Amino acid sequence: MEADENYQFNAKVYDILDRTYFRKAASSPRTAVISVLGEEPLKVLDMCTGTGVNAFAIAGARRNAKVIGIDISVAMLQKAVAKLEQAGPSNVKLIQMDAANL
Repeated sequence: MEADENYQFNAKVYDILDRTYFRKAASSPRTAVISVLGEEPLKVLDMCTGTGVNAFAIAGARRNAKVIGIDISVAMLQKAVAKLEQAGPSNVKLIQMDAANL
């Protein structure tokens, strides 16, 4: 399976897997990261953002943060953009790019 095909498949199930693995907020690494961010204004780069789950969680928890999510996969970012347009936080920007070529 080529990389694009793999991303297209993963984009369909990514959020379901995320909810399965990170359903317990108390033990979630996402919760741990958010808890150490502090309250000061931040700029956060979420590399390999996928469908934006981490970017949206950080942006929602820290409204004074500017969060940029990048991903190489158009399919993953299409999901992220749809979520952002539907009810996403206003402090998130999504960009299609390769994290290896910043």
